[in-house]
Amino acid sequence: MRNPIVSVLLASLAITSQAAILPDGTDAVVKKRNVFGVSVLAEPTEFNTPLGKMKLGGVSFHNSGKIKRCELAQPQAIDTPAGKVEVDVVGFYESGKITYCDLTERTLIDTPVGKVKMDEIGFYESGKMERCHRASGSELLVIETPAGKIKVSLFIEFHESGKIRQCGLAAPQIVDTPAGKMKVWSVGFHESGKLKDCVVAEPQIIDTNVGKVSVKSFEFYESGKIRTVKPSEKTTIQGQEFSKAHSIGWDENGKFLGRIKSGGEKAASVPNTDK
Repeated sequence: MRNPIVSVLLASLAITSQAAILPDGTDAVVKKRNVFGVSVLAEPTEFNTPLGKMKLGGVSFHNSGKIKRCELAQPQAIDTPAGKVEVDVVGFYESGKITYCDLTERTLIDTPVGKVKMDEIGFYESGKMERCHRASGSELLVIETPAGKIKVSLFIEFHESGKIRQCGLAAPQIVDTPAGKMKVWSVGFHESGKLKDCVVAEPQIIDTNVGKVSVKSFEFYESGKIRTVKPSEKTTIQGQEFSKAHSIGWDENGKFLGRIKSGGEKAASVPNTDK
């Protein structure tokens, strides 16, 4: 009698590909769908994309059925708001405008901080550059920021105006923050140029109106007052326990708000079970 585990494995191997009509109406044979929602195709298949007909090895869609992400069967040169570049992946807004593309090799790109070599670029729907990233940080770039000159390795992100929104440093560097001088790994800025957030290289113990807190990252209001912090260790404040995964915050008048959700919304007051 065949081992039931072996039978299950053999059955799963038999289910390899499936013919499907995809949301845009294209007939294709789908090998699998990955965790990112991309349908991996059994063979290169031609699609009508916002950039014209392209042969793809993988594709995903917006809820409307419009193409969201194209994984090209072969690298291809395309026109982008940053000029013509060779890509192997390109993403689209629902409008059909390019949201990002992965370059086939590190390429010199015009950005709001000058020409830089990057592996991936992203755009606002207006066509303005939103970000440029590198897969590895072997090449350093010195850029002028509102916090002074810093050495950048992996990424720079921009406000739609072209002003720097966020950047990752090549190595920890001391910068002036509203909470004092700190050695940081990354810095972010309000569009006004005021420091918005930073990730510190070493935990910082700060005095707050609810006691001392050891902190691994900060977010500041434009006024310079602390908006949120992430504790570097499990912390108890006003009888409530917060883990290292939590953000805790204050309103601009200094009132303690407790746990803050991503995006700045106060979390519901529920017992904390995180350890």
